[in-house]
Amino acid sequence: MAEKELLKLLRERHPGEFTREQTDELLALLGESRKLQNALARKLQFDQELAELVCGIDVPVAEIVEVAEGRKAQVEKISTAAGILVMVGLLSLLFFSGREEKPEVKAPDSGAAATAPVRKKEPSKPREPESVAENPVPPGTEPAGTAPETKPVEVKKVELPPEERVAELIAPDRELSFEYTCFRELVDPLATPSRDTLRTWLEPAVWIKKDLRISERRVNNRPLGALNGIYRLRPKWPAGGVLRLALFEHQPPVLIHLWRGKEGVLFSFSPGGYMSAYRQLREGKEHAGKAGRLYGCQQVRLEPSPLDLVRGLDQVAFEIRHQEGYLLVMRGDHELMRAPVSGPPDEVYIEGRVGVSGICMYRGGPVPESVVVKTRGRAGRPGWALDAAALTKLDWKGELPEKTALGKDVGRGLTLSGEVENTSVDSYALIPSGKELFNEIVLRLEDATPGTAIFLGDEKGAPLFGIGFVLNKQTNGVISFVPPGDFNAMPREQDIPIRGQVVPMWGSGQWLKLAVGRDVLRLFVGNDGEHWNEVKTMQRKGTGYSRVPFSTVGLRLVGSGKQEQVRKITLRHLEIRPARSFSQFMPEPLAAKAPDFFALGGKAESLVEWVSAAVSSCPEGVELSAWLRACAAYCLRKPEWQAFRPTTNARPALRPQLFMGLVESALSDEKISLAAALELVHEIALFSGHWDLTHTSSFAAWGFRKIGEAAARRGEKKAYSLMKPWLFSTPSIFGKGLYPLPPVLITRELLYYASAAEWEAGAEFCRQIRYWNRRGYPQPNASAWIAGQEEVKEYVGWSEVDFSRRLGRKDEFQGVPLARHPLVTEYSKEGYNTLAEFQASIENGAYNDACTILTSSDTSFIQGLLPDMQDQDLMVAWRLALVIALEEQPELRRTLQKKYANLGELRLKRSISRGDSEAVDAVTRQFYGTVSSVDAYIWLGDQALGIGESLLAEGYYRRARKNAQLASVSAIEARQRLAAAFSGRDIGKPPSAAVHFGDLTLAPDDFEKMVLDLRQRYHSEESGYDDSLPVDSSVKVSP
Repeated sequence: MAEKELLKLLRERHPGEFTREQTDELLALLGESRKLQNALARKLQFDQELAELVCGIDVPVAEIVEVAEGRKAQVEKISTAAGILVMVGLLSLLFFSGREEKPEVKAPDSGAAATAPVRKKEPSKPREPESVAENPVPPGTEPAGTAPETKPVEVKKVELPPEERVAELIAPDRELSFEYTCFRELVDPLATPSRDTLRTWLEPAVWIKKDLRISERRVNNRPLGALNGIYRLRPKWPAGGVLRLALFEHQPPVLIHLWRGKEGVLFSFSPGGYMSAYRQLREGKEHAGKAGRLYGCQQVRLEPSPLDLVRGLDQVAFEIRHQEGYLLVMRGDHELMRAPVSGPPDEVYIEGRVGVSGICMYRGGPVPESVVVKTRGRAGRPGWALDAAALTKLDWKGELPEKTALGKDVGRGLTLSGEVENTSVDSYALIPSGKELFNEIVLRLEDATPGTAIFLGDEKGAPLFGIGFVLNKQTNGVISFVPPGDFNAMPREQDIPIRGQVVPMWGSGQWLKLAVGRDVLRLFVGNDGEHWNEVKTMQRKGTGYSRVPFSTVGLRLVGSGKQEQVRKITLRHLEIRPARSFSQFMPEPLAAKAPDFFALGGKAESLVEWVSAAVSSCPEGVELSAWLRACAAYCLRKPEWQAFRPTTNARPALRPQLFMGLVESALSDEKISLAAALELVHEIALFSGHWDLTHTSSFAAWGFRKIGEAAARRGEKKAYSLMKPWLFSTPSIFGKGLYPLPPVLITRELLYYASAAEWEAGAEFCRQIRYWNRRGYPQPNASAWIAGQEEVKEYVGWSEVDFSRRLGRKDEFQGVPLARHPLVTEYSKEGYNTLAEFQASIENGAYNDACTILTSSDTSFIQGLLPDMQDQDLMVAWRLALVIALEEQPELRRTLQKKYANLGELRLKRSISRGDSEAVDAVTRQFYGTVSSVDAYIWLGDQALGIGESLLAEGYYRRARKNAQLASVSAIEARQRLAAAFSGRDIGKPPSAAVHFGDLTLAPDDFEKMVLDLRQRYHSEESGYDDSLPVDSSVKVSP
């Protein structure tokens, strides 16, 4: 630290409060800096004087001696009395002991005993000291009242160090349902784990002296732990266990290893918290093993969009759970990843350098299948499928040289194997439905060795696109390779480490899905043929094959030089799934007549030509809108359609126009459900390349916005809940301008819950929106929101308070205090006193006192909404509350006009002469309803009009007109007419008298001429945009 910083630290804190590092730096500079020496000396001198002042003793010596002598005399008296008592006790003891011993010296004669008279024995005094000192009684024989009291032995609790304690589960004795934990903060976000807390959760797995530690820092005055090394999770994974983690500031490599025996899953994090999952195997008990196939990854743009931020895992919590043979990675109700594992993990390791802002574990219920299917997309769609036996019956073509063979096995499928060096070998077969675009081609491959590939080709078997398999030197495994251009340009091997990046590792039996569009092909991988993770998006470049349909599927042995092992690849399953959303617009009768239209409209180069051809070819008895949708769907899926891209800079491409027209036409027809429209937008984004409508918005963003508007028109109450699964499953490449938390839809659904009295559902919806907005370092719920969600934050805060009150909950709801409405101002002491005194004066009829309070207090600090004086459920602004009070209390208004009008005029003139607009605005509040307030509104309107704020000026004039006297009405109406002319409107009547603006006076004719000129100028310079399509005047439209 510099000398200046240390001096500032000395002024703010005591040296005893310094940290060790700050103390060391202070001592290092103390011998060199004279300023530090003087500052420290003054600090210590001040402390000494303060101690003497507070703790000093000022008592005369004589008084001390006198008190000591008095205490000495008291001690002597007490000692004398104690000695006398001791002597008396001893004498009594001797006396009674002698009397009891006499019968024992001489026993009485038996006869004498019979004849002697019985003498009654005198009762003796109790001998408590004697019995205690001479004859102690065994415990239990004495009465309870005389038993000596014994103090219980205090056992000091020995607190174990964090390294010897194991963290406990949340509610270990019961299972928490998925619906309960889905969006709930099980641990207070502000209760971030410290260094000691992390030690109860994690223990070092590998000792590295200098690079293995748990550090701690403070953020927002909260401890925040961070890992640096390799750590093992200490608690055992229970049945139904769920591990919830919140990591931040990932510094690759950040890895999570989960093991069950010798098989495990590896989660790798890239910067920003985006995850990829791999299979891994080990031989012993080591924390890391050999990485295998890629299970999936999160696709992210180079510039993450709001959609990527919500789906990412940086600084937010995610869960890992095991269910039905899979490890699921969940965030809320959105499934991010799944990896097959036979059972819950036995060991969990975290490796790397990363911060931990949250960690907990609990026993959770199963995730409903509806949630999994909803979030993962498109499983179980109808399609044309071939199993292993059916594949062997296809007509496979291709010339096979020596040392190569095509094997057919009804149980395993089709296998191409052999030895090749410089010449590639292909074997291909025709596939049905391949002549149309927007299909999903599903493949299952086995035994894919380096130097093999699978491809999609034309009718002659020439490869158009393929996936090759090469050797990865880092893992000695097989990775998939997508050639950027020439399919034959495939290397023999690559060297890619799994350290913060996605490596497309391949394994036997893995499933592959290709989403085939016109200029894009998306690659998905899966493990069961139903659940998929996108791993890569490829743009189909070039003008040749981008217009050629895929008609064949083939296997290839790539001739990239001699390799040690025989090349081999097996195809076990093939399936084609057409785009369902497009098929719904082409029923059988229309699909049969669509080729007639395509013969004419397929060559159209503008939207006008295309629409003209569609209208002229519309069959009789067919609705025109349904025919246009069928023609658009047919063209978009037809590979031969050539007008999908712009021919000149002046002509836009037909493809986005047809896409948008198809969506708008579907939304305008109420027979087509919103779910069908959502699937249409989703599939258009899935099968389309990266094209944006504007520089700030993508097609998907436009489509979802249109569906939201249509939902409002159709009266859909829960539009956001309907759209959310589709929003979250949109490909990342279409994330530009796509907000997964649209404020309009969220606020509309909140208002529905409030109006329909669905308090419980509304409270759960608020919890969900707050969950998706949580982001950032530890901070209160009220401030942990994504940027751009201020409007949503206000609505959610209001709704949480209202729903909690309706449900009778007195505690805090998701961190929002229930003491007051979130829109009500938290008054200062002076503001609250002003409001209370003003209300009390009105209630007591002391109107003069109320006017005094009003005119003498500055109420500019009172902002926001306040409870009404009579109706506490009515929230009004301070100005409106004042207006209501003056209108409901005529006597208050008369008192203000009669006794305080002159004071108002004086303040107004003084404020105008200074040009103080805030003081003039204060006159409108303090002297409301008087002539001075009317003149103040007029002055403020003139000032606004002078700077071009005509609408603001109209508002001021309107308020002035409400309380104006008859003599001022014409001048105010003329000003309103002039302000409206700035925006091209004609209101009111022309003035009949001259209009005065300060020192300027305008005759009625001159004033009207100026108003007319302003309106004409506005209409002549009116600018806007025409969203209609450009039309070439040289093109003749058919009638």
